[in-house]
Amino acid sequence: MKKYLFSVISAFFCLILFSAVETKAQKAGSVTQNIAPVNPSAMLSNVFNEQAERKMMKADGLSEIVIDKLISDRKKLISSGRKVEWRDYNNLRKNIIPNTSWCDDIGVENGWGAWNGAPGQTNGGNPCTFTVSVNPPVSNANTCFNLTSGKGIDSCSPGVAPGSPPLPVVAPGFGKASIQIGCPELPGCYAEQITYQLTPTAQDTTFLYSYAVVLYDPGSSHAPNEKPFVNFVILDQIGDTVPCSFMHIVANSNIPGFYPASSGCTGGSSTWYKPWTIGSVNLVNYIGQQLTVIVTNADCSQCGHFAHSYWDFACSQLSPLSCTGQQITLCAPDTFQNNYYQWYHNSLPYANSTGCISPIAQAGDTFSVLVVPSLGCTIYLKYVLQDTCLTAVEENIFTGVNIFPNPASENIFIDFGNKNFGKAEIIFTDVLGKIMISENKTAIGKYNIDVSSLSKGSYFVRINTGEGSVTRKVVISR
Repeated sequence: MKKYLFSVISAFFCLILFSAVETKAQKAGSVTQNIAPVNPSAMLSNVFNEQAERKMMKADGLSEIVIDKLISDRKKLISSGRKVEWRDYNNLRKNIIPNTSWCDDIGVENGWGAWNGAPGQTNGGNPCTFTVSVNPPVSNANTCFNLTSGKGIDSCSPGVAPGSPPLPVVAPGFGKASIQIGCPELPGCYAEQITYQLTPTAQDTTFLYSYAVVLYDPGSSHAPNEKPFVNFVILDQIGDTVPCSFMHIVANSNIPGFYPASSGCTGGSSTWYKPWTIGSVNLVNYIGQQLTVIVTNADCSQCGHFAHSYWDFACSQLSPLSCTGQQITLCAPDTFQNNYYQWYHNSLPYANSTGCISPIAQAGDTFSVLVVPSLGCTIYLKYVLQDTCLTAVEENIFTGVNIFPNPASENIFIDFGNKNFGKAEIIFTDVLGKIMISENKTAIGKYNIDVSSLSKGSYFVRINTGEGSVTRKVVISR
């Protein structure tokens, strides 16, 4: 990446609103209260040579899809009167220390890593105040910063409504650990904020995040800016919001995608939860820049209602598991808007233009999707299929190993028979390759795997041993 990287020198908030009421907090959230205003003298030229820029991007290996998106974004900014500059990446990166390891660190698989945390308080509807941020985050009697693991579910789920899903404490498909902030079911006037600084490279411009939320709604007794909320944003190195990274969720009843909590949850029918949901932010315009991820969780300002939330993060492309000749389902991230979808198969347009497609997998297939929500926040994701079909050698080694019942409902048994394969890692993944269950066993005899937390659908079971690996397809049906 060279001189075609541009930076918008003005605040640009792409709001994804989940509450019917727009509050002052939504317009000027606490996450930006200490950001210095932009200096008008920093405005830059908007003249550029489109043909030269396209040639430069192509020489650096960018796809036509990404090039078109970059050029289109710049034209829109210029037509709206915004000033932009194409920056020299080589000069820009001299002024920062790139965090090139963020892909392996941000998902907390090995602890908090570079995450910082600050406890705080709500202030009668005004922006929250926080103490000094520290690494790693530290909980106290009123504020909670936790790393979750295992197969547990949040105590407020599944809800009372028929079909309400459970809320696992670990994000499905994002590894074995997740972040939980806010003390579960503990009303108060407290807040938590976690931050992470990263520097995207050309290899990790797709920022993936997954989140789940539990909110105790005070109803009409509180103004919207006094209610519990969660907030997510990514800021660039001058304090502007990265487009389409801003999310502000305020406690309310009947928010799309939320479910009423279980009867035993504090707040009863006034508490609502949202199961794990995946989002994505395109960072292609921010290669070499230092960005800051900020997540805020806040109780109500009158001290009687709580918020707690779960978060996990990853980067780069998705690598769904597949078998050549078999159908696979691929779905775009959920952006909660009326979206336009354009799918591509091996760089060629794919006929289906819906949120999910179900092609027949072939060895070496690559799919990508361009998502354009009604608000114009474009997302581009790439899926590189991993062929996990059994080879003849693997079949011979694992002859006699049975996985049953299939379809299954609550439990699946893996019977290794009389053979002893030594230590084995057993991994359940969904069709997108996201890890749902991971257990270590001694591969002899019969084992029971609890699959009650899995939703209905198709999954792959992969067994890794010292003698080889095998993958089988199973179906969860209830």
